[in-house]
Amino acid sequence: MEIKPRAISGAIMSVHGRRDFVLLQLKNGSLELSVDNGKGIITTTYTPLSPWSFCDGQWHSVQLIKNKNIAILVVDGVTTEPVSGKIGATSTDTKNPLFLGSQPFLTQRRVWIRFTSTFV
Repeated sequence: MEIKPRAISGAIMSVHGRRDFVLLQLKNGSLELSVDNGKGIITTTYTPLSPWSFCDGQWHSVQLIKNKNIAILVVDGVTTEPVSGKIGATSTDTKNPLFLGSQPFLTQRRVWIRFTSTFV
């Protein structure tokens, strides 16, 4: 996907099941991918040189890679180190809708969502 944010924090996309989820969010200028396959949260973060780097008026390429219990972000061609979760659970199971730019129930979700702002 390509993003051109105007705010340094906000939920970009999310899908949530009863326990499993995938969440991509900007947190104070860093891009964070969090995934839970049912065995605990796997998180990888891309932190640019400046918290305002994404808000430069340019489009930024973002790729999410989630393969079994591994999570990787690729931002503008730069790849984060692979982060692995616990072995045993490999799929993120949910039949719920994918939300882009917002999530109507952010305030009712788990503690790991530290803000309720939507993507701008």
